[in-house]
Formats: sequence, C-alpha cells, structure tokens
Amino acid sequence: MKLKNKVAIVTGAGAGMGRSVAIRYAKEGASVVIAEINDDLANETLAEIVSNGGDAIFVPVNVGEERQVEQMVSSAVKKYGRIDVLYNNVAKMHKQDAKVHELSTEVWNELMNVNMNSAFFCCKYVIAEMLKTGGGSVIIVGSPTALVACSSSDTAYSCSKSGGHALARVIAGAYGKENIRANIIIPGTMDTPMIKDIIEDKKIKIDLENAAMLGRLGASNDVDGLAVFLASDDSSYCTGAYFTADGGLTAL
Repeated sequence: MKLKNKVAIVTGAGAGMGRSVAIRYAKEGASVVIAEINDDLANETLAEIVSNGGDAIFVPVNVGEERQVEQMVSSAVKKYGRIDVLYNNVAKMHKQDAKVHELSTEVWNELMNVNMNSAFFCCKYVIAEMLKTGGGSVIIVGSPTALVACSSSDTAYSCSKSGGHALARVIAGAYGKENIRANIIIPGTMDTPMIKDIIEDKKIKIDLENAAMLGRLGASNDVDGLAVFLASDDSSYCTGAYFTADGGLTAL
C-alpha cells in the first residue's frame, strides 16, 4: 500500500472526485480526514471506507470559513497526531458566472471564497502542522480554464482556479527545503455532480466529449492514480508541477 501510515485530509470528500480520492487513499493505507460541509454525503463516504476496512473520520467544515478550517485541522491533529497530505478538492461553478463586464461582484466574491480562499485557509493551517513533523504533500485540484480560454465566459471560476495554481507554485518555492511539496492536478471535463445541470443538455455534453482527444468525459476515479502518486513517496522529487488528467483537452 503506497500510503501506509500517512494521514490525509481530503476536502469536499462527500461526492465526485473528492469521494473517489478519499476512498482510494484509504485503500492505499492512509488514515483519511473527510472534510465536508454536507453531513449525509460525508457519512456515505465514511461508511464505504470503514466497510472496506479503512480508517477515516468525518469533520464537518465550511472550508470558506477560516475559523472552521483551523478547527478542522486541529481535530485532525488531535485524532492522528500529524498531517502528511492535503488534497484541496473543493470547487464550485455558478450559473451566473459571466464575461467580465457582465459579472456581478457578488458572484465573483462567492467563487473566489469557495474556490480560492478555501485552498489558502487549508494550506495555511496544514502547512503549519507539516513544518512540525518533517514535511508533506499539498495537492491542489486545478482546471483547464486556468490554462487556456476554454471557458472564457466563466470569469470568476477561471480566475479562482488560476489563483489555486499560483498558490501551489508559491508553496512549492517557499517550503521545498522543509520537505513540503505542492503540485496541481488538472482534470478535464468530469462527469461529476458539479456539472450535472450542464451536461443534461445532450448537445453540450457531446460538444464537451468531442473537445477531448479521448472523446469522452472524465469519470470521478480518473484522477485517483495521480492523487495517490502525488501523495506518496513515489513523487518525492515532484513539486511545483502541473499533472493533467484531462483526456487531452489542453493539448489540442
């Protein structure tokens, strides 16, 4: 098992890619902290991990609230004594996201808080713990929209994800000598609850499938392998890097 004896926090672990990664981390031997705002979804993830013999706890948290994040990290350390992996997965899209001149400040602020501030809050408090125990791995889930203009009308979402990319690289540069690594996973268009409403339109779904070289949407578990690699010692010389699991979307 590649993550034996490691402790991993997975934010947004109640559904989609977050749930899939949390379950995979537990199968690889990690003790998993399910950081989730939705009690029902979190408990489903917890039950699956426990039923398969894994070790996990659920800590309710709104990761857009700094004090709640601080308390979540404190609870994780109290239970397990350390944190080796932070998997920053939480993200939100908004139907009212728009081009710059059409975008409301309220939507901008909401997406910046959910997508960008949450990653900063989690990194802030987890890194403080990693410095005490000799290092760790920070993984931020990014987006193709932060690299190429494939979603140019989703201004707030795209900019918030760009900020996450920058945060990972700043962390990589600032803490490398303390054995703290930070990398970015860039999924493509994934068939997850976040875009459920969008892909109900069959034409849009077909267009999104055709935009990828592999001709399909990604599944929740298509990032699991990268997530394990970056959390494990196999990636000990990888930091400040982009790892894509996007079906070739950003290579077109």
